[in-house]
Amino acid sequence: SIPVDALDLPVGLTRTEAFVRRLGEIFGAEETATRVIEAGARDAVRATQRHVMRFTSGRSASVVLDPFLAAAVVDLCGDMGIEVVEAVGLRRKGTALPGFQIVDPDVRPDLALAPTSAGWIRGRNHVPMGYPNYARHPILPRPFFGFVGFKHLVEAISDAVLDEEVRASFEP
Repeated sequence: SIPVDALDLPVGLTRTEAFVRRLGEIFGAEETATRVIEAGARDAVRATQRHVMRFTSGRSASVVLDPFLAAAVVDLCGDMGIEVVEAVGLRRKGTALPGFQIVDPDVRPDLALAPTSAGWIRGRNHVPMGYPNYARHPILPRPFFGFVGFKHLVEAISDAVLDEEVRASFEP
């Protein structure tokens, strides 16, 4: 058995690689883990490179999630070239995660990564993450973890950026 705290959440490329590498160490399958990482990372980068370069790189974000998930999403943002300007844990409202501060309410990062229950997201470019999520109910599976999850998250965040660009083009 593997203790729950032995592995971080495999969200994004960096954490997924660390997750698979750690599993390889635990089960004595380091070579297999390396092959899985090489193939998975290569496929994920190839599938998402244009989206990251065009839509996400250089953007800013506010991350407001459960602290465990927030830390993983901060790393995911790093994988996507997104600068996290605020990272706040939901369980202790108004408490910034280590290394972050709460930004001025008038500051509007490009993206708000938070569950739909967070009332402050109104009027911001919101990417629903975490629970509860009242805005998205996919029929097809939308993995969150691993290399496939990375591709889905890049797509979701890129879609939010595009939605905002379209919305802005119609404003007077």
